[in-house]
Amino acid sequence: MDLSRLLYRDQEERERLLDMGGRLAGAQLLAMSTLLVPVALALPVYGLQAVLPIIAAGLVFAGTRLPAIHDRCGDWASFGSFVFAQAMVLLTVAVAEGPVIYLMCAPIFPVLLAAIGFRRATVAVASVLSIVGLVAVTLTTAPDQIEAMPPALWVPVLLLVVIVFAAMAVRDADMVTRDDAVVDELTGLFNRTALMARVAELTHQVRDSHERVAVLVADLDHFKHINDTHGHAAGDRVLAEVARRLVDAADGTQVYRFGGEEFVVLLAGANEKSARALADRMRIAVAASPIDGRRVTTSVGVAVTAPDDGFDYRAVFRQADAAMYAAKAFGRDQVRVAGDVELPGAAEAEPDTAPQAVAPEAPRAPEGNWLVRDAIARAHLVDIVERTRSGTKVTSSLVTLAIVSMVPWLGWQMLIPVFVSGAIVEVGVRGALRTRRPELIFLPSFILMQLGAALTVLIAGPDILFALPIFAIAMFGCGTSLPGRGAGVLVVTGSVSMAAAALAVGASEVAANPLILALPLALQAALAIVGSAMGGRVAELRVAAISDELTGALNRVALEARIAELAHLPAGRQPIAVVVADLDHFKTVNDVHGHAAGDRVLAEIGVRIRGELRAFDAVYRIGGEEFVILLPGASTATAAQIAQRIRERVARTPAAGLPMTISLGVASSPAGVALDYDATFAMADAALLAAKREGRNRVVLAGTTSVAPEPGGMRTAPSRIPPEPPRTAAPGGHDEAR
Repeated sequence: MDLSRLLYRDQEERERLLDMGGRLAGAQLLAMSTLLVPVALALPVYGLQAVLPIIAAGLVFAGTRLPAIHDRCGDWASFGSFVFAQAMVLLTVAVAEGPVIYLMCAPIFPVLLAAIGFRRATVAVASVLSIVGLVAVTLTTAPDQIEAMPPALWVPVLLLVVIVFAAMAVRDADMVTRDDAVVDELTGLFNRTALMARVAELTHQVRDSHERVAVLVADLDHFKHINDTHGHAAGDRVLAEVARRLVDAADGTQVYRFGGEEFVVLLAGANEKSARALADRMRIAVAASPIDGRRVTTSVGVAVTAPDDGFDYRAVFRQADAAMYAAKAFGRDQVRVAGDVELPGAAEAEPDTAPQAVAPEAPRAPEGNWLVRDAIARAHLVDIVERTRSGTKVTSSLVTLAIVSMVPWLGWQMLIPVFVSGAIVEVGVRGALRTRRPELIFLPSFILMQLGAALTVLIAGPDILFALPIFAIAMFGCGTSLPGRGAGVLVVTGSVSMAAAALAVGASEVAANPLILALPLALQAALAIVGSAMGGRVAELRVAAISDELTGALNRVALEARIAELAHLPAGRQPIAVVVADLDHFKTVNDVHGHAAGDRVLAEIGVRIRGELRAFDAVYRIGGEEFVILLPGASTATAAQIAQRIRERVARTPAAGLPMTISLGVASSPAGVALDYDATFAMADAALLAAKREGRNRVVLAGTTSVAPEPGGMRTAPSRIPPEPPRTAAPGGHDEAR
């Protein structure tokens, strides 16, 4: 029996959860440090015997995070630390000398950490066992306290269930967003982001194992001709089918789409013979039969590290890349291994094949504010709120149930601020999802919720002090939704309002036992720290999922979302122009100067294109050197002016030291007609192909009249240039190495 399945459903889930755990390790330790404050304050009231187990749990948890221990014990070290921590918390409850009812929320934090680190079934079992243990210990050691205030037993139980649901909702959002960030939408292969993560992993592994690693670089032959002659929809279909064939030929070895029509394979533990054999299988698979009625071939370069040399990915990639160009120079549709031959007139190896990002230009109009830095951060805020709303409804219902269950002992009047503030927050959140600045509604709504909680304490009186942690639970969800600044504001306002209310109704009780207030405040801060770390990482993944790291443009995922949004606008509200842009002779840059130079060119071109757009226009890189620009509210004439500015800006000065030009096709969906993106893109794409055929470095409009073009200028192209068949909403897989 594979015992690891007790912790993770499969290897894929293990990798995802370990990645999440690694990213949250610092936040977890900081949160646990925060909880040491109430532990210290508990010493005079609850005795040393109650404090020592908590200290032991913290030391074990921190110790299992040390690389030496984690590498030796693996995943079970982490799981064991959670089990030990929960056992020590229950031991604290069992041996405490003071009032137990103020300690019963302590098991919440270990369960939270387990919920974001292991499979659902395991977390469910751990939660049930924690509840059973908590109930058994409490009824055994403090039956008189529970008899006096029965809700003190079931309210912590409900809170424990609430935190598990909340953690699962955010965890699922993280994992879904992570998929979007590392998967190439067109081909379904892992992308360059995933490739670099695998490179980092292999580099570490090879350092200890001294295994050899092979890098295979495959590039389709004459792919530019397919795009320029048959259109980008044809190119998309070719790329998707080639990816499928490469995956079949690789037989379980991961294939990555490096960019455009170029693919990379990392082969651990390989020698030159096995790497060449895999490369040959891939080459043969691609050429096995026509794709879309066209013969497609690929050239493959192979490089293998020397024994005991470690894995310098950049150096090995340069060798494999040069070998691939040697295969092209000697006839294409073949495999070359680094060192077989020198590439005639080869490009000098660039010092670095990694993308050289260029700092993006500042937007012409501010998209952010003190709470969210830009439109992407705002989109994340809305996305995480929407993703977790179903889970939030469950947790809100459980919290409401916990509060209602206290009515026989604390009075029904305390329900008034709970339901009033809850209703206002629900209406506010729903309305915020439809506004341009939702963060300006979310934050006040969450603050109102905190004030409602404080008013509930004031109405209920000192008997509710045991339930103060109930008002800290919401901090986890708020922390995941809001950026760090917003979470900080909530921690401050929540702490002030909670402290003021608690001292107003029970100053003497708090003075006698500071843990009554210190533990809920520390728990609130700890939940905010972990929640903010999780939400922040989801935001980073979201940026990676919708933006192109190299050029700073948005990507296909973002384009699809924007198309769906524009398609739902009322017909006739505004015209929408589509511009399709493609760099001229970009293949020469890669062939002569290398991919690193090509990357730098693309990065600079991305900055220039964005610099010529209006404040709320967006450019999308949909493959290689091809970009789509959506211009809502722009007539054909306005779109043509913008396209002409882009053409002039690109041609004005060299990019990365190389002279470049760009061709652009323009089409518009007129006002009064709902956007048909596929048809509009097809016309713009046909206009782009016309610009390529007639000399490049020009703007061509889709229209009804053909006008002789001026050199480097703009003309109108027939609207009936035959487009490719309609494509999906994310068009245009273009070749990066052209």
